Amino acid sequence: MNPKHIILASASPRRKVILQKAGIDFTVEESLYTEPLHTNEDPHEFVKHLAYQKALAVAQKHRHAIVIGADTTIVCEGIVCEKPGTPEKAIEMLQLLSGKKHAVLTGYAVIDGTTGTSVVNVDTSYVWFKKLTEHDIQWYIQTGEPLDKAGAYAIQELGGKFVEKFEGDYDNIVGLPVKKVVEIIKKFLQIARDQ
Repeated sequence: MNPKHIILASASPRRKVILQKAGIDFTVEESLYTEPLHTNEDPHEFVKHLAYQKALAVAQKHRHAIVIGADTTIVCEGIVCEKPGTPEKAIEMLQLLSGKKHAVLTGYAVIDGTTGTSVVNVDTSYVWFKKLTEHDIQWYIQTGEPLDKAGAYAIQELGGKFVEKFEGDYDNIVGLPVKKVVEIIKKFLQIARDQ
């Protein structure tokens, strides 16, 4: 049993699976932080800000827990592609990504509720899409998968068939750079044991 409770402040089933595979004992509590629409702020700073705010909203209710927050977005040709929400926006995003390289940014925050110490950072991976036909896009839209995914696709699901190659941390593309997050958790747990 960990000396501190670990909470994932995210309803994302993808992040939950990544953390489970890393062997971390944790619970899930969705953050009620309301995400603002992307502003003109630098995308790297924006995802870090969102990750921290999501984690903070949960950490304030659990003073003796370690809380993890994360936010993922995609940037292609300077355009930020968050969750499209509608089929029309998903089509636009997939057309933009078609045949191009894009960056996947995941901001992550780990907060030690006892000390208030936090580590906030961003990890970047790159994905190259094959050239998509209109049929490819329409088929994918019909699956319903793109609507709640940053950049309108999921590399670990059906959207993976559009990926030619990627560079960087695969887990980061899915939604959580778990190796880096686990390192931070271990440091916080060690500090707690040493006190």
